[in-house]
Amino acid sequence: MKIEGRLEDIGLKDLLDLLHMKEATCVVHIETPRGEGNIYLRKGDVIHAEYERLRGLPAFTTLLAFNSNGSGNWYVEIYKTPAEETINQDFETLMEEDARGVRTRFATLLDTLVTLRILERVDVW
Repeated sequence: MKIEGRLEDIGLKDLLDLLHMKEATCVVHIETPRGEGNIYLRKGDVIHAEYERLRGLPAFTTLLAFNSNGSGNWYVEIYKTPAEETINQDFETLMEEDARGVRTRFATLLDTLVTLRILERVDVW
């Protein structure tokens, strides 16, 4: 059985939250214009991610970044064993670290824009 959807309807973070709550053992395939990847879960915890040549946390954070633009599809299928297990953090810590990373990237971008005085020309507030 395969469950599928669009990122613009159900974002990747929401899907992962649901699969975590259900303690699902599965693989989530993500297909976007920027690329394709997989996130493997065992009993609701992320154990591996892959995107192009990236593996583990770098792949996971890259795939979660696809969530923001909302274009692409995902589908979930019954568990397939990953070639390797590269992520061993509990789900809450993993999602918290991603949120912290997003805030850090935003703060860096904002600092850069202020430095370049772009904010004076763009009404973002």
